[in-house]
Amino acid sequence: IKLEDSKTVTLDLNGYTINRNLSTRGFEHTRGRVMRVDDDAVLNITDSSDDKSGLITGGQKDNGAAIYIDGGATVNISGGTISGNIADDHGGAIYVKEGTLNISGGTISGKSADDGGAIYLNGVNQAKLIMSGGKISKNTADSEAGGVFADNSSSGLKSSICISGEPIVSDNDAEDYNDIFLTTDVHIDVIGALSDDAALTVDLSVGEGVITNGYSTYNNTDPSKYFSSSMGYGVLLVGGEASFGYKAQGETQYELPFIDFGDQIDTSGNPGDTSWMSGISGERYLNEINIPTAHDSGMNN
Repeated sequence: IKLEDSKTVTLDLNGYTINRNLSTRGFEHTRGRVMRVDDDAVLNITDSSDDKSGLITGGQKDNGAAIYIDGGATVNISGGTISGNIADDHGGAIYVKEGTLNISGGTISGKSADDGGAIYLNGVNQAKLIMSGGKISKNTADSEAGGVFADNSSSGLKSSICISGEPIVSDNDAEDYNDIFLTTDVHIDVIGALSDDAALTVDLSVGEGVITNGYSTYNNTDPSKYFSSSMGYGVLLVGGEASFGYKAQGETQYELPFIDFGDQIDTSGNPGDTSWMSGISGERYLNEINIPTAHDSGMNN
């Protein structure tokens, strides 16, 4: 199925299945994706069936086995399931080369690729994922990002992820970075309040650091309610943004319960003050401090 030339089409799966029947790796002449959306076209995918059993499956291609988005096109997914597609390289379900993928509902599961088991966002063309709902889970990648791979480029251009509402990206698997992988300088833009069931497992290429832009503009909850790391980093609120804190040598995460998330540590006090720590000059946020494997003798416990 190919959609182009600025056309807009709404596809209501209505409980039916679209199956390309190519869900095993094969030779080039036996491969093919399910859909390509190009040249500023808009595709809306929904499922009005009572049991929400609509399915897109059976694609097998190098990039974007189920849906390939290019040429500034937009795909809006509000329902249905995309499952059982295989990409040899990037984006087992969806490859966004140039355009926007907007997910407000539905499920993406059971995909595999080398990078980006479910979704791959191209950095050079500033591909965008907007997610306010839906679930991305049980996808796999042979290399990196079982869920979403958010790429950047050597020229400084990068992909983007925007979230609000109830996005769920978890329980995916990869050799490295199980769920969402943010490459250098890519952050998650929070564009609205997150609801109670939102859950995103995220990893940064730099390990610890800032995850979001705009978190505290819309949310006043501890970000560890929504974010986690498959690499074991703690989630902190630093400067109003969700951030991964320092993981000490030996992969031990030290917890300092007397310091609230985002609090600064004042080293001008005396030993015994609850926010005082010796050997650290000036004020520092908790995630900026290299906590040793063994507690320093001058550190207040």
